[in-house]
Parts: sequence; structure tokens; C-alpha cells
Amino acid sequence: MDLEDNETDTRDSQEVTWARHKKTNDEQSSQAHISAYCMATLVRDETDLDKEELCEMCFNGETTSKPTERLEDSELEGFPMNPKILAKAQRLDKELRKKVEKSKQEYSKKDIEGHTLICYNEKILVPKVLQNRIVAWVHHYLVHPGETRMEKTIGQILTWPKMRDDIRRFVKSCRKCQLCKSAAKKYGHLPAKEAEPSVPWNRVNVDLVERPSADCCQKALDDAWINMYPRPHYIGFDNGKEFKSVFEELVENYGLTKKPSSPYNPQANGIVERVHQVLGNMLRTFELEEEELDGHDPWSSFLSAAAYAIRSTYHTTLEATPAELIFGRNMLLPVQFKADWEAIRARRQAMINKNNERENSKRIAHTYSIGDMVSKARPGILRKLRRKRDGPFTVTHVYTNGTIRIRQGAISERINIRRVQPFSEPETPEA
Repeated sequence: MDLEDNETDTRDSQEVTWARHKKTNDEQSSQAHISAYCMATLVRDETDLDKEELCEMCFNGETTSKPTERLEDSELEGFPMNPKILAKAQRLDKELRKKVEKSKQEYSKKDIEGHTLICYNEKILVPKVLQNRIVAWVHHYLVHPGETRMEKTIGQILTWPKMRDDIRRFVKSCRKCQLCKSAAKKYGHLPAKEAEPSVPWNRVNVDLVERPSADCCQKALDDAWINMYPRPHYIGFDNGKEFKSVFEELVENYGLTKKPSSPYNPQANGIVERVHQVLGNMLRTFELEEEELDGHDPWSSFLSAAAYAIRSTYHTTLEATPAELIFGRNMLLPVQFKADWEAIRARRQAMINKNNERENSKRIAHTYSIGDMVSKARPGILRKLRRKRDGPFTVTHVYTNGTIRIRQGAISERINIRRVQPFSEPETPEA
């Protein structure tokens, strides 16, 4: 299935099916994340304890460990900061005992709930077997705090070597954090586009304020442009369903060359998006809520007035009004105007380069590669508490124009890198 060329209702039905199973999968994912992240460390440390004879821990004359003592599965799966479990794990940690024996003066002890715990800089020293479990427990039960808050919360009472790295690695690979939270960082520099030749009537761009039917799109294009102005060579549009079927038939009948942009990427059709913004601002000045609108045709008079204003107003990049470029004279007085199309193209290219440089200055340098995992921003205006992203998807192709092709199951889609973020899978601790 190729959604770039043939986006059908199949994708909608597949996404509905995916959503039905999503809730169950998400409920299982958090605990699975905890288990996968901790299991290698837990198994490795317990095996080491079985193989080697445990020596006594020398700390202020106390010797408490026994050769047959070990942490039970129920203890590892429970509350990992239980003083009883912490004390037992400290007794069983060979590396910790060696450090204490070597530098006793750097450590202290603290009694908590009747159990003596080894401390470093007045903070409880966490044995290796519990480190990943504590990180996972805090992140899950304190409802997914970020790296800094996690580190500060745990660091108030606990410590261990490379604690910050462990926390950062876990938070970075948390599935729910990656899909549900707003993305503060944007990855991948975007290539600068080349300004198109400034040739009058060469291209028409189509965009929609709402989502009418294909028949409505065809009639609007036919009546408002094809029947009034010279036939364009190119037509630019996004890949929405409205530009299929009947509308596509009209494009073929007039021999137009299609220039589709990636879905939900307004920057790709920036001129029209900017005009829509100006149009919206103009319409607001009419204070339509105070007007008595025609029930049959409420918009025509307001749209005509706004369109006349746009055509008659000076454009800073064009250094002229749109009407002057087309009619060769001013809209208000019979003053002649001659357009310098090459100068206009040069100014447009300079503006494109400037905007591209500004956008890339806020993005982190990143190169997507085939096989990478990414998440995708959900389109449209979402309800406040809805998940913000979908994924993960696998990158199957990388293009040179700032787009990539991603796949999840049978669904394949070409998408601009503005809408994706790198997705990190949980890492398995090294043995």
C-alpha cells in the first residue's frame, strides 16, 4: 500500500483496528519496559552470588551476610526502596563491600526503620541489583517525570555511580514519554528549496480552509481559475482525499502537472498558507458576529472585499502589488508598472534561504537512516489530553528533499521530517 499515491479509506480502517488494540498494549508496555530494562541486571547479579562464596562485610565491626542468603524474586518485584530490601542487597553486593573495606572513612551508616544502611555523602548507597529497578519504579509510580526531576527526586535520598546516565537512558527510551509528551526538541536540518522561475500563470496552488467534497473542489477550481485565467502548467496541492477522484480527472483533462506536497506540512505550500493567514485577519475585522449574514450566500461579499484588498496591497518580497504584476498598472490610479521578474525571483530565493537558516537554527543536527525508528506527530488540533504522537515506525527510505518514507505493518507513508522524532527503544544493560 502506498499512501503517497493512493491514500484510501483502508488506512482509516486499519488505524481504527490498531486503536482497538492500542489500549491493552499501552497498559502492558509500562510494566514490560520496567521488566525488560531490569531483567538482565537482576539475573546477572543473582547468578554471580550463587557461583562465588560470599565474604564478610567489614563495616564498623558488623558481619551479617550468610553464604546461602539471596534476594528473592518477590523482594525484587516489590517496593525497591524498602529499607529491609536495601540492607539485604547491600550485604549481598560484593563490589560495594570491597569499596567499603577499602575506604571506610568515606562511608557512614544510618538506621532507617530498624535497618542499618550504608550511606555515601549522607545518602543511601544503592546496590547494583536495585538500581535499574528503583529508576523504573520512580518513573512509573511518579507518573513519568523528566530526566531532571527524576534525578533530583531520587538524588535527595539515594546515590550510586553513574546514576544520572541510568536515569537519562531510561527516560529517553520510555514509550509513553515519547508518544504522549510535547516534543521540546526538533531533529534534522531541512534543505533549502530553490525558488521557482517567476513566470506569470505558470503555476496555481490549491489549499482548503475546510474539507469539502471532491466535486466542490473541482467546481471551485474550474469556476475561479481555469475558466478565467490562462491555463497553468503546474498545480500544487497537498495529498488530501479531496484532491483525488473527480478533482484528479479535471487535472488530467487539462494536462496539468501535479506538484503534491507531503500531508500536514503547511510549509510546503507556504505562499497559500500565508495568504490564508492574511485573509483570516481581514475577515475578522468585519466583526462578522455583529453582522446579519445572508442565509443563502453569507460569504461572497466579504471574500470579494478581502480579495480586492490583497490584490491591491503592496507585498514586501514582490516590491509591488499582485495586481501590478498581472495588469501592469496600479489598481487605484492609471499609473503604469513594469515587473522585473528576475529581481523578484532573487528576492524570493533570499527570503527562502533566510527562513530556512532560521528554522534550522532551532533544530538539532540529525541524519535519518534506513532502519531507524521514529514517532510521528498526530495531525490536526488534538484534544488536550490525547496522545500527541503515534509510533514507532521504521524508516524505509530517505529522500534528499527533507522527507522520509516510514512503515508500520502494512501502512507506508512519505512524510516530512518536521513531523517525526527519533524513537528510542529500551536498552538492555551490558553483561
